[in-house]
Amino acid sequence: MTAAHHPIDFICPGCGAGYKVVRIKAEADPAHRLIHCRVCKRSLAPTDREYILKYFLRFAPQVLAVQFEEVEGIEENMPA
Repeated sequence: MTAAHHPIDFICPGCGAGYKVVRIKAEADPAHRLIHCRVCKRSLAPTDREYILKYFLRFAPQVLAVQFEEVEGIEENMPA
């Protein structure tokens, strides 16, 4: 692999999670592997022509964080 390009912002169309994506030029034909969103598990593109794409999760959608807090609150208020 050769030098990486400047990171670009990417928003998962499935859940709105924010990523930084780095494109790295592959020296040979890159192996095709599945990549999924770390939040909603939607498939993401592993390559862009001769470039390998590397995703770095920056933030999860706010809606999921609120839902998680609501579930935590329900569990804390349930009788033992």
